[in-house]
Amino acid sequence: MVGEQAEKDEQRDKYLAAVGLRVLRFNSREVLEETDAVVEVIYRTIAKRLKREIPLDPPLRKGDEFDDSEKP
Repeated sequence: MVGEQAEKDEQRDKYLAAVGLRVLRFNSREVLEETDAVVEVIYRTIAKRLKREIPLDPPLRKGDEFDDSEKP
């Protein structure tokens, strides 16, 4: 079963890569206990992909909410 799941994951990853997406994998412990580090990896991956410099502080910290009230 493990090999079968790994094969399905690989096929899905190849498909997503073909449409321009990159898969980042984190286990449950990392997500639950190292949330800030997981968010940092995601943020840096996106920033690198967009080829923008990373500001000193990420736009949101754990527990913050997005406020789009300043949209034109």
